[in-house]
Amino acid sequence: MIKKRKSLFHRLKDNHIVQSLSTVLLPILFGVIILALWQGEILHKLFNTDTNTLPLPSRICRIIIDNLPAIGENALYTIAVALIGIILGSLIGYLIAVVASIFKKWGAGGLTIVGAFNAIPIVALAPVMTNWTKDVSSDPNVRSMVAKTLVVMIVCIASMSINAFRGLTELKPFALDLMSSYAAKKERFSLSFSFLIRYHMCLQHFE
Repeated sequence: MIKKRKSLFHRLKDNHIVQSLSTVLLPILFGVIILALWQGEILHKLFNTDTNTLPLPSRICRIIIDNLPAIGENALYTIAVALIGIILGSLIGYLIAVVASIFKKWGAGGLTIVGAFNAIPIVALAPVMTNWTKDVSSDPNVRSMVAKTLVVMIVCIASMSINAFRGLTELKPFALDLMSSYAAKKERFSLSFSFLIRYHMCLQHFE
């Protein structure tokens, strides 16, 4: 039986190189078309709006270039707040998970309370932090930085504590077998603090 030869369209469709290029080029082409319609004020006619409500891309670029130093300063400020909040929140959240994994009786209740913070929307948490930090400093920039850092820290504490607790308590069978094959005892310590906690949890299964 003679096989029917695939058409050029189907061959291009099945080609992995063409598929890879299309996943990149098609979104770029779509973006270029939207920008052209936007800059040509065709979108303004379609949506019945003006250039004040929907500024042209060229005007937006000029505004960004004119305010580039201020944008860079604010970007560094935002990055600093995010990094400080993430580092503090991760450390505190990990310590909470360690305590909860060792003292399970009280740890479950503590993690429930911490997890409740994760359900609070940031738009509701931010005003509370702003109000709490109003007496921190007379400088509004300092107060704003402290408030934003606390918001990031609280969000990170909730996520880190819950995930770290699962990592410390949900031990895989091969980890228990490994400790058993080593004839592990509580007197042995590891240089890794994370491994030390897992080591302690393994030993609890043997007692």
